[in-house]
Amino acid sequence: MPDDLKLPGMPEHPGQRRLSRIQVCNWGTLDGYHDVAVPRKGFLVTGGSGSGKSTLIDAVSAVLVPPAHLRFNAAAQEEAGRGSGRTLVSYLRGAWRRGADGETGDLASVYLRPKATFSAIALTYSNGTGSSVTLLLLLYARSGDNSATGIKRLHGVAEHPSDSPLDLTEMFGHLRNGIDKRALKREFPDIRFHDSYLAFAAAFRRRLGIASEAAQLLLHRTLSAKSLSSLDQLFRDFMLDEPDTFAVADRAVEQFAELREAHRSVVDVRRQISHLEPLADLSASRIQVLGRAEELDAESSAFPAVQVAVTTALVEEELSTARGALVAAEAAVATARDQLDSARTTSDDLRSRLRGSAGAGRDELARELGRALDHATSVTSRRERAATELERLGGTLPATAEDFAVLLARLDRDDADQEAERARDRKKLREVAGDLIEESSTLARVTADLQALLRHRSNIDSRLLAARDLVCRAAGANPRELPFAGELLDVSSEHARWRPAAERVLSGFARTMLVPDHLRAAVTRAVNDTHLGIRLVYEVVDTTDDSPAKRTGPDSLVRKMEPAPGPFQQWMRRRLASEFDLTCVESSDELGALERAVTLHGLIKRGRRFEKDDRRSIDDPAVFQLGGLNDAKVEALTARRDQIKSRIDSAESRWAALENLDADRRSRQQAGAALRGLRWEEIDSTTAQRRADDARERLDRWREAHPEVAEMERELRDAEEFQSRAQSTYDAATGDRAVAANHVAGLQARLAQLAERSASEESHGAADPDAADRIRARLSAATRRLTADNVQDVCQRAERAIAVEQSATATERDRIHRRITAILTSYLEIWPTMKADLKSDPEFVGEAVEVLVRLRRDRLADFEERFLGLIGEMQTRNLGELARRIRRARSEIEAKIRPVNESLHRSEFQSGRWLQIEVRDRRSETVTDFLGDLETALTGALDSRTVDAAEAGFAVMSRLLDKLGSADAGDRRWRQTVLDTRKHVGFIGIEIDADGAPTNYHDSSSGLSGGQAQKLVFFCLAAALRFQLADIDADVPGYGTVVLDEAFDRADPEYTRRAMDVFTDFGFHMVLATPLKLLQTLEPYIGGLVVVGNDDGSHSRIERVTWDEA
Repeated sequence: MPDDLKLPGMPEHPGQRRLSRIQVCNWGTLDGYHDVAVPRKGFLVTGGSGSGKSTLIDAVSAVLVPPAHLRFNAAAQEEAGRGSGRTLVSYLRGAWRRGADGETGDLASVYLRPKATFSAIALTYSNGTGSSVTLLLLLYARSGDNSATGIKRLHGVAEHPSDSPLDLTEMFGHLRNGIDKRALKREFPDIRFHDSYLAFAAAFRRRLGIASEAAQLLLHRTLSAKSLSSLDQLFRDFMLDEPDTFAVADRAVEQFAELREAHRSVVDVRRQISHLEPLADLSASRIQVLGRAEELDAESSAFPAVQVAVTTALVEEELSTARGALVAAEAAVATARDQLDSARTTSDDLRSRLRGSAGAGRDELARELGRALDHATSVTSRRERAATELERLGGTLPATAEDFAVLLARLDRDDADQEAERARDRKKLREVAGDLIEESSTLARVTADLQALLRHRSNIDSRLLAARDLVCRAAGANPRELPFAGELLDVSSEHARWRPAAERVLSGFARTMLVPDHLRAAVTRAVNDTHLGIRLVYEVVDTTDDSPAKRTGPDSLVRKMEPAPGPFQQWMRRRLASEFDLTCVESSDELGALERAVTLHGLIKRGRRFEKDDRRSIDDPAVFQLGGLNDAKVEALTARRDQIKSRIDSAESRWAALENLDADRRSRQQAGAALRGLRWEEIDSTTAQRRADDARERLDRWREAHPEVAEMERELRDAEEFQSRAQSTYDAATGDRAVAANHVAGLQARLAQLAERSASEESHGAADPDAADRIRARLSAATRRLTADNVQDVCQRAERAIAVEQSATATERDRIHRRITAILTSYLEIWPTMKADLKSDPEFVGEAVEVLVRLRRDRLADFEERFLGLIGEMQTRNLGELARRIRRARSEIEAKIRPVNESLHRSEFQSGRWLQIEVRDRRSETVTDFLGDLETALTGALDSRTVDAAEAGFAVMSRLLDKLGSADAGDRRWRQTVLDTRKHVGFIGIEIDADGAPTNYHDSSSGLSGGQAQKLVFFCLAAALRFQLADIDADVPGYGTVVLDEAFDRADPEYTRRAMDVFTDFGFHMVLATPLKLLQTLEPYIGGLVVVGNDDGSHSRIERVTWDEA
């Protein structure tokens, strides 16, 4: 109502709710009870700095403002740009200064009310026509509890006649020991108490005429409006709520975590697939290699039996042929015998006829000639032999009996010398024979070890391997199930120089046979019931125990060992760590400070006990026992075998030389003995030949006297020649028959030996038919024709070929197993949750491949589908909504400003002029770039028909949303810039005339004086408040009290009057907290004032004063 129409004594704007009374008790430094009457015209709270003016204002805010939006001392916060440090706890406790804690020395608040206490605030609003509404806030805190959550609250609303005021002190008795709600409700039934602020606020807004929470919050913002200087500041900070773009962005960031997790799952599955992919080929290669190894093992096991069978068949075939040859030889002997008998008969007949015709004289002459020729031949033969023997002795046969006697004397002397030389040579022969026996024995042992190595591919003693084979046959186990420790343990390649020392330390353990728990009983029975021929140590192992090994030092021998992958690997690691944790040192000088250690040269220290075994060279691979591959040992044994053979060859050469020398000496002795046994007449060939010539001459004279006998002699000579040829044929046939018979006998003996070997092999079980077929194919391919003569050599070559292939296969198997183990170990380290299904063991490669198949077939597709769904739906919805809200922010702000313009149109800004607000775009380059990035991300997401396209969009989204969710100060400033749409627009004030034509423009506060700018801003603020608080057609709002803290503290009087004029013109009731200096300026606008004082800083007091006193 205009002042010129208001009647004397009529209240300001009757019917409007205005604050009329403030009651506080125990609020900050306002200790105890304080009752402040508030005049209806206007009210001023003044006092010095720090006296407690804002404390009284904050009591009003504590009741009227929702806790989530409450800021105490808001005017100071607005100016300082930071929090004031005032809280509900500090007001309840009466914090008045900071002091050092007596126990800790830390700075802490000093309280007026540190023990159990309460606070109470009552705000009474009257309508000027006899009706009042009082709002209550009751607080309580237990002794020592300074937490915000420990404060108990109760709110109340009471409607009552103005002449029946509500006295807050009447409630104190129900507050001192805690808020007694039941007693309060019982004693004050007209008060509606509320535990919830929401219900309380809804109740008092309805009774006070505050239309909405937005109006409630605008009143709180107005509290700190002292520094308003521009339209932009007014509308951005006071009129417009924080845009929901922040909530949309927060939701996008939050839900992006789900998309990020979906993408992480896709990436994780891809990584798993990439990690496991090599296992597919490795598994196939492993199956192939294991299959080939199994075939070769079967061939190796079956080879002896197949060799016997093949050899037997070839010998039987050869025997059949030999028997045929023997039959043919016997027939040839019979034929030759018949021919010889016939020739003898013919010769005998001719000799009888010749004797009958020639008579006794010829026969006697012929016999005489024969004896003479025989004697001459014998003497000549003896002389030739004697000459030959004498040649060996380095001499010639004498021509006379006297010289021969001299020769015999010299031979006697030589014989004595030769006997002494032979005695010395025989001693040397015995020494060489001993060497040959020892070297041959060593060669046999080394050859056996080498054959065992080629057959088993193990470094373990061949006798132990043979014992294990016996145990396996008896127990029905496979040798691979019963490994020796040394077969599963090797020195890593980077520590190869420590192999000799490791061999020394682990030699006994390496010979231990490992028995899995499930084979314990069978192996124990087999060992007990079988004669093994060697000492065997075995240990039963629980292969299911995965407990870790104890930690060892970096220089421990254990760190240099590599247990083979497989079921025994973890047990082996534990055993090594527990028993063989010896520190490796370069020299004995380092042993002193160590309890357990080993030097590079194999000196072992355990406590006070030292051991060094130099029975064999430390670096001789031939005695190594560690490692699943024995190529080095095979090479070493092969070299050793060759050396032994070389030494045997040398010894045999020495033996042969000594034998030859002895034979020569023996020959010389025999020659001397033969010569000494002769008489001169036995070698006098001249005399013997002369006698034969005389006998021939006498027979020739008889023949000349009897010419008829010559023809018969010719026939006899022919017959005797034929008989001689028949004899030769017969002798040859007889020799051939003997050879054939011996051949048959030899083949039969060989068959008997093969039968024994066959029976022995059959006792070990039948050979695998497929393996046998492959062996026969090998033998057939090794030669053009397999015979009984070459079968042994061909079999040896085939067996060596199998051993070589076994070695190559074992090497490839171990390479594959190491690769598989490395992949699974790395995989389980990265994805430890898979340890329930997998182990870093080649035996689990099949399960790992199944995991790979599932990942490819199911999980990757599922995760990609989920990722595509999320990026295509959820994220485009969120980011799209964010982009839309930013783009339509101006239109929404214009819609919110429209009612303010309607309110502005109800009051003249200048005479005949009305003010209107226009919204204009003021997007920064940062905002434009952000919208462009959003568009790029949305385009990528909408085009995400493939995972690749979706991931491209995801990359852009990730960059944006990471920045939106970042805690970095720079990113937070950027976030505030791009999301606070209030700052994307500017506000222009336009003065229009009665016809709506623009007459003046105000670009925020530019071009205006300070007073004009303040009037412009406060005019708009008042219009906004009237819009929020007044009915549509009302000129004056139903709720009228507006509180300004630290109002106009730095303004000049003119500015202050302009601002107050604006608010009073719009019908508002002003409650001001301001310094004393403005009293004269504010006097026309207020109906009373109080002065707040605080002399000691701890207790504030409120004094009502008159204008004269002020």
